[in-house]
Order: sequence, then C-alpha cells, then structure tokens
Amino acid sequence: MDPNFTVAIIGAVVLLGVFLKHFSKKTGWPLSLVLLLIGLFIGPVFGILDVSQFSEAIHSFAIIALVLVLFDTGYEIKLSQIKKSIFESTGLALIGVISTIFAVFLVGKYIMGLDPYLAVLFGALLASTDLTIIAPLMDSLKVKPKVKEALEIEATLNSVFAAVVAIIVGTMILSKSNLAEAISRGVFYHIFLGVAIGLMIGWILLKSMRYLALEDMPAIITIGAVLVVYAVTEFIGASGVIAALIVGLLYGNVKPSPPKFVMLFGDNLQMILVTFVYIFLGAMITFSAFTGAALTVLALVSAIVLIRYFSVKFVTMKESLLAQRVIGISGPRGIISAILVLGYASMFPNPNLIISLGFAVIFCTSLIVFLLPLIEKKTDKNIKVAGLRF
Repeated sequence: MDPNFTVAIIGAVVLLGVFLKHFSKKTGWPLSLVLLLIGLFIGPVFGILDVSQFSEAIHSFAIIALVLVLFDTGYEIKLSQIKKSIFESTGLALIGVISTIFAVFLVGKYIMGLDPYLAVLFGALLASTDLTIIAPLMDSLKVKPKVKEALEIEATLNSVFAAVVAIIVGTMILSKSNLAEAISRGVFYHIFLGVAIGLMIGWILLKSMRYLALEDMPAIITIGAVLVVYAVTEFIGASGVIAALIVGLLYGNVKPSPPKFVMLFGDNLQMILVTFVYIFLGAMITFSAFTGAALTVLALVSAIVLIRYFSVKFVTMKESLLAQRVIGISGPRGIISAILVLGYASMFPNPNLIISLGFAVIFCTSLIVFLLPLIEKKTDKNIKVAGLRF
C-alpha cells in the first residue's frame, strides 16, 4: 500500500475520532457503536481499508493499547473506595467475570466446538464491562451515588480480572500445559514476577517524578517508561501487561497521587486508542465468518445478558424499577474486550470467527444498553396514559 495513503488514513481516523466523540456527547449514542459501524463500512462493506495488510501492525497496536489502558485502569482502582463497597463492587465484579466466562465457555465448547482452554480464553475476552458506556446511563437515570460508585468500581475491577484470566490462560495455551503443569512450570511465577517488577519499577518512577518539574513532561516520560517496563518484563519471561497494571495501581494509591499521566497527555491519547481499536475491529470482520453463526451470536448475547441480570440480583439495590432493570443488564462489552479480541484472536483455529463474534457481542450489548432506557421510559409513559384513561 502507498505510504502516503496509509498516512492519510491515520490522519483521517484521528480527525474522525475527534468529531465522533463530540457527536456522541451531543446525541447520547455510545461512541463504540458509531466507531464499530464506521469500521464495518470502510472494511467489509465498501472495501476502502484492507486490514489484512496491517495484521502484524494491528497486533502490536493491540498490545500497546492493552498496556496503556490497563495502566490507566490500575490508576483508577482506589483501594480505599473498594473497602467501602467491598460486596457491591468486588463481589459483583468477581461474580460477573466468573459467571460470564462459564456461560461463554459452554457456548464455545458445545456450540462452537472449541478446546476447553480456548473456550475459557474466549470467555475471558468477553467478560469485562465498559465504564464509558455505563457512566452516562447512570447519570441519566440519577441512581444513588453509592450504587453509581459501586458500578464504576465494578467496571474497573472486572476489566482487570478478565485481562488477568486471559493472560494466564493464554500463557498456558502457548506453553501447552494444563493447570497443574502451569503451576509446576512457573506460569504463575511469571505473573507474580510481573507484579514484583511492576512494584519495583513503579516505586523508582514515583521517586524520580518528585524531582521532575512540569516542563520536563512527566506524562510523556511515564508513558514511555510504562512501555519500556512492558518490553523489559516480557524479555525476562514475566508478564509485562501485569507489570504495567501494577505500576498504574501504585500510582493511583500513593499519597499524594501523581497526575493521571495517560489522561494528562490528553483525554486525546485514550480517544486515539479507542478510535483505532473499534475501527480496526469493525474493519476486520468478515461476513463469511457469520455463515451459520447466527445461533452462536444469539446464544452468546443471550447468555451474557442473562448472566449479568442474575449476577446483579446478588446485590441489593433500592432503586426505581427502571433503574433496577437497566442496571440488571448494563453490562456492555467495550474497549477491553475489543483489545483482548484483537490481541488473542490469532490463538484460535478460526481468528476471523472470533473477531466477528467479538464484534457482534460488543455491538449488541452496547446497543441494548443504549435502547433499553428509551424503551422502558416509553413503556412506562404508555402505561400511565392507559391508566388515566380508565
């Protein structure tokens, strides 16, 4: 492909992300829905972008995105807040991730015919909810601050849980080991080593930042350092993603906390990452992969929505009926799921099918969350009007 055309595409996508983010705020449409549709049209529909030529670059981009997003996620985890709502947030996150992995595992193993470990991995790819879609919904419903905070913490924690499970299972698959062999061969040791390296380097970075003035651009230094942490940790055989997560966790919980570096570098860096990830995912699907997969899509979406609904029943929430219903299925899959799907699809026998199914689940769950309040409000209004007539 002509390098000039590639540069033009990158510039156009960045500009598109800026305008669409503004459009999303004005209209209330989830940005993920719009970007997925854009990717769908420029990819398989009109063939403007042939992503097969960028497969290696997209995989590398997915790794960078996962490292930075998990670093930022780690920063958002405030241990003091988790203690205040330990059951509502941590409990729901654990129940949600475990139950979702189990439900997707059943679909993957018995409908898709996946190997058990691949079925668990597929479940981990689709287990995390997206705070950027849930937060505006909670604002519009005016739920109690405690419930909103619990859901925000839960969305952050389940992203971490899902990513960690994906990393562990993915490592086990690559090393061709079962759970017992993974322990004996040191797979979990590599995870713990990643934690140790993250704590050590994070502490060094924090000490160094105290001697940097604002003009020394600590945001850029931190982002570069986190990527180096990932690469060095992976080079010595430990989990670089876990190390990056721990660095973020350390940054977010020391007092005083340093600035939110990734977001300080812009809301812009996150916007660019989100834009490219969703558009890549939409552009990479193939309609042929959906041939005969309608039942699988229906089973996956139904299982994820139902599991979410019953998981929430474990948490007592004194909210309006409308809020209870929305919270009950407010489990839209988003940026973490999209990144994990792009990063791990190549491990499956049919990567195109995994990417296409990931697209379908993210799109459908986001659309359900967007449409449900509108349907519920209209239904409630019609019921009240009918009641007045009688």
